[in-house]
Amino acid sequence: RTATGTARTLEALGRRGEELLRPAQDSMRAENVSMLLEALSLSQHWSLCWSLLDASIAAQRRLDGACFGQLHFAARGAQMERSVLQRFAQQMQRSSPMIAALAEGADVEELMARARSLARHGYAKELMLLQHVLRQKNQVVSVCEAMESFGRGLQVSSKWLKIAGGAKAQVLQSAMAISPAAGITLELGTYCGFSALHLAKRSRVVTIEADLGHALIAQKVIEHAGMSHKVEIITGHTEDVLPWLPQHLAGEMVSFVFMDQRGSRYHEDLEVLKSSGLLMDKAVIVADNVLKPGSPKFLWSIVRDFDQNAIVELEEYAMEQVKDWMTVSIFRAGSIKRPMLEMEPPEHIRELDFEAQQLRSKTHQPKVGLPGVRFDEWHSFSRSMRQRLCEVLQLS
Repeated sequence: RTATGTARTLEALGRRGEELLRPAQDSMRAENVSMLLEALSLSQHWSLCWSLLDASIAAQRRLDGACFGQLHFAARGAQMERSVLQRFAQQMQRSSPMIAALAEGADVEELMARARSLARHGYAKELMLLQHVLRQKNQVVSVCEAMESFGRGLQVSSKWLKIAGGAKAQVLQSAMAISPAAGITLELGTYCGFSALHLAKRSRVVTIEADLGHALIAQKVIEHAGMSHKVEIITGHTEDVLPWLPQHLAGEMVSFVFMDQRGSRYHEDLEVLKSSGLLMDKAVIVADNVLKPGSPKFLWSIVRDFDQNAIVELEEYAMEQVKDWMTVSIFRAGSIKRPMLEMEPPEHIRELDFEAQQLRSKTHQPKVGLPGVRFDEWHSFSRSMRQRLCEVLQLS
């Protein structure tokens, strides 16, 4: 995915991809199309990228929102974000007219008109949330309360909205209160914009979201709350966006970080931030879902590398009797030891990390019509993960 190889090699791969998508062959899977598109876009081979993407749409391959999110990020350098949005709208037109409308920049009236035909797969829950939000007053408090109430209502159908609501929102507010007053807030994992709205009450927020569909929903939620001037959404994978971020921020420093992306990225993204020069002295770093489904490598790294850590145990938002951990760490400039990525975590940590990855993968199964993770499964997994993390890391 790092787009290695000569221009000639990439051109040959792109042309071959187009051939495999033609009706006569029709043998290229969506995942392989996505990987090739990422390689082409990151290496700025845009003519090939558009040809392959158009062939993929014509062949009715359903590329996920993360693929389009990466394309949208790569297109920044060439100022072609609009071309990505147009093609995303084209792909989503039949399966999710409301997402297509968001990509086209439709107004609220048009969005609600298209809402009569909700997504047949993917984004259905998030679009129902957006409809609920758009019926509320355009105030931050009203929007946040509406999002939390919508999430609690999903419990009846054993569904869950991945937002840091309830007690978790209170932890965020308390942690922000001890961070340096100057500087901006960096959020990794926007989802539908709930936490970004809370964080924007105190400072400007730059938030990174991998999935273009989620980013468009969050943008509309934040716009409805009247906070677009305080929140900047950047689409793309954190492993690509974070190394580029110092150039984009042009001297702005980060005083608060909220990590709510895929937990398996926490430890790697933290290392990039530590070496980026973006973090202010005494910057506060908060991570969610450290226990459920868990981020054992990240927890191991902060316990070893940070002198000031707090693990907050609390009930998962809108998931009764299921425990989770949030961590709060304080970064001290000049006190960080050698990069943790150069050190191999203990075997038990690697085993726990693998188990967390397996369960995390299962949470995405409903998108393809397979069963997800039941609440009782979360309860059992959380209890087991807690016990073993405490043993391995000698936590009291």
